[in-house]
Amino acid sequence: MLSLLDCFAGAGGSSWGAVETRKISVKMAINHDATAIATHQENLPSVNHDIADVFQVNPKRYPKTDLAWFSPCCEGFTHASGVKNTDTTAYQPELFDTLEYSLLSQKAKEEYRHKQILLAQKRLTVEEVYKFVETHRYLAFIVENVIELTRWKKYNSWLLSFQNIGYNYKEISLNSSVVQSSVRPNHQSRDRLFICFWQSQLKTPLLEISPAAFCPECDSTVAGKQTWKKGQRIGKLNFQYHYSCPNCLNPVNPHTRAVAEILDWSLPCPTIGSRVGTSKQLKPNTLERIKKGIEKFGNVPFLTELYGKSSARSINKPIGSITTSGAHHALVVPSPFLLYYYSRDNAIGSINKPVNAVTTCPRHALVIPPGFICQYNSKSIGQSIKEPLHAVTTKDRFALLATPQDIDKIGKLNEWGFRMLTPTELALAQNFPTQYKFLGNKAQILRQIGGAVPPGVAQIILTALAEIC
Repeated sequence: MLSLLDCFAGAGGSSWGAVETRKISVKMAINHDATAIATHQENLPSVNHDIADVFQVNPKRYPKTDLAWFSPCCEGFTHASGVKNTDTTAYQPELFDTLEYSLLSQKAKEEYRHKQILLAQKRLTVEEVYKFVETHRYLAFIVENVIELTRWKKYNSWLLSFQNIGYNYKEISLNSSVVQSSVRPNHQSRDRLFICFWQSQLKTPLLEISPAAFCPECDSTVAGKQTWKKGQRIGKLNFQYHYSCPNCLNPVNPHTRAVAEILDWSLPCPTIGSRVGTSKQLKPNTLERIKKGIEKFGNVPFLTELYGKSSARSINKPIGSITTSGAHHALVVPSPFLLYYYSRDNAIGSINKPVNAVTTCPRHALVIPPGFICQYNSKSIGQSIKEPLHAVTTKDRFALLATPQDIDKIGKLNEWGFRMLTPTELALAQNFPTQYKFLGNKAQILRQIGGAVPPGVAQIILTALAEIC
């Protein structure tokens, strides 16, 4: 059995995926967060654990392993922190010599400067991978991060540094919603970059992900082929690439699973009106997003085939392209949907699709029935609960809304029910097994869930690398 080091291990998503390959044993897990390591140890007690900052440790401190998994901090490459990504590799004072910066108050300037310095430090965690690889010369290793990592100014030279010490590599852009492992289905749409490295004397691993999809032209289920837009090689599903039928080359939609499958419908969902006058009263921007979600999902008949770029699919389309969520393949009049607390245009989503990426903050809300999941971002609208959940973040971002069956007007908004998705629901959306136990308070648990690698995705990729080692 192959051995693996899990660096930036977090709560253990990548480690759990490694164990589920049945070909890999996790020998060591490293993370700076004591609570995350406690969770990791609770669920994977046979693994050696170390609470350590990778900036301060010598890789020789750890035993040599055959494989390694690295998930360095991604906040320095995205807008998740609420600070503009300056795409720098270190703190640069000239960033603050701008008109925009000069108009800020002194306190705001100090906060902005502090955040930029922190983001620059977080970007440097990617560079720490090299010292581990140079020391231990793993047979193969994986670096997982956000797609935006490729915009990093040192990205190409960073890749070259590994080639110079004898590694080949392949960049894999993958959305978790299309990865349906034999262990558990995925219910989340989460775009990530997986850079797989292997020693040059090894054969090239089979890293093509070919999700099952129905092709209307061929009238059969096919293995979808990742097809890139002209000039693209890295990106996100339905933006820089899509999947095509390998026979007729027409675009196809991979089968996905509905987030509705993992929602706990027995939980109470208080009305929006019951929050009025309390500390939990919803803000105007949230109410506006909910209204848009109702307009999109609340009263329109549609099939529960809500993935890809469309918000609904005609009932005249072939049923084969519907998601693989069993009894949820049905006509919904109307449908629940999700609301996300994100700063983007797609803040609502169907529950017939994978949920949007789970992050380390609570951001998912659910409106039922009819309803949608509401995402707490300034530009997001929502999604149907028959789609995979949008990416789960490290904050509380998703809420579930519900309404009486006879509602037909947005004017009755206060009668709709609304609740945030629970950590248990978000963990299931993130592909953790039901028995996985998270330690810490709610905020710590949400951060662990949102920062994790979906185990099923790690399992698929690690299985392919294990075949060549």
